[in-house]
Order: sequence, then structure tokens, then C-alpha cells
Amino acid sequence: MNAKNFLLQTLLTGFCICRLYAQDSRSQPEIKRVDTIWRQKINDTLWLVKNYKTKWKFEEAVIIGGVVGDRLLKWSDFKSIKKTESPFNAEVYWYVKNNFDVLWLKKDTVGIAFRPLLFFDESISWTLPSKQTEELLSHEELHFVIGRLCLLKLYITLQNTVFLKNDMQEKISTMTSEIIAEFIQMNRDYDIATNHSKIKAEQKKWNDLVWAKLTEYKAGFKNQISLFVSNY
Repeated sequence: MNAKNFLLQTLLTGFCICRLYAQDSRSQPEIKRVDTIWRQKINDTLWLVKNYKTKWKFEEAVIIGGVVGDRLLKWSDFKSIKKTESPFNAEVYWYVKNNFDVLWLKKDTVGIAFRPLLFFDESISWTLPSKQTEELLSHEELHFVIGRLCLLKLYITLQNTVFLKNDMQEKISTMTSEIIAEFIQMNRDYDIATNHSKIKAEQKKWNDLVWAKLTEYKAGFKNQISLFVSNY
């Protein structure tokens, strides 16, 4: 059973139980009151299901070369020219944009659908054509995998946080900045530890660590409580 059907079934079950309770009380006003409350809840849920058509999908939140879809990088993705002051043979740049929609407001609590996006920035990612190797591309790819970790952690963390209307904007901004900063630092630590791929043992250690972390985060994303259940 998917999350939408689960939520609808839960609401209908609650409606039936409350209506039976009202009938047991033999109070017509109570029956009418329960009917009104639960019919509104069901109508609200149907509206939410109808209007929230695009559930966030990791594969559709990664943008490479202006094209939506997660994949491995290719040297042709690197469009910029070498920085004259750089001692390296290639550099990857990525950034995350955090988009969200406010779906509902219940008293002080705000229901939010987050849709962060990860961009490979081909306009400033560069490589020296004469130095392009599979080994170097693999090293650079891991920088973008760290970007994927950032994307997933941002979504999972925000989507499972309770937001109140009086501090929603500030809280979202602070959490977003802190998570992005965490993975920018991870990018730096990766290059320092591997000396930009030159220390082979460290490179292998980071390959294993980061790819395993991506698998873990993806599993966490798939197993998390759905928006329709957790935020309604």
C-alpha cells in the first residue's frame, strides 16, 4: 500500500470509529459534528493528494549540463578552461538550491514539501585535456558524490523536521547553510587526505567510504516516513 492510500485509509478508519462513538452516545448533534470534522479532513487530504503531484525523487533532483537525471560524470561535462593559478589538472564544482512549497498550516505547525536540487556547475568545472585519465575522473567524480550526500542529507533532515510558522524561514535557512557547509568541508578534507588523488591508499579509503555513505543515505531516503503520513 502506498503512502497516499495509507493516509486515506487511516482517515476513513478514524471517521468510522468516531462516527460509531457518536452514534453510541445517541447524540445527533455529536454525530453531525463528527461528520463535519472528518469530512473536512478527508477533503483536505484529497486536495493534498491531487495537488501534490510531483513527489521529490533523488534521480530527478540532480542536474548535469542542464539535463535532469543522475549519472556518472564525463570529461565532456567540464566546460570551463583551466584556472591559471591552479596547480591541479581538474576541478569539480557543484552547488545545491533548496526549494520548498508550503502545503498546509495547522495552528502553528507548517507542512512543507522540500525539493532541493543539486547542480554540477559546468561553467566553472574544468580539466586539462592532456591530463584526462580514468583515475583522475574517478577522483573528481567523488567530489560530486559528496554533493549527492549533501542533497540527500538536506532533504531527509528538513523533511523530517517540525517547522513552526513564526521561525520557519530562519530555521530552514540555518539548517540548509549548516548542512551545505558540512559537505563543503568534507570536499576539502577529501582533497587534503588524498593529496588530490596522489595518495592511492587514501583515495581507495575515501572511495569506499563515500560510495558506502551514498548507499546508506539512499536507503535512509527510501525508508523514511512519507510526507503524506509524517506531515499531515
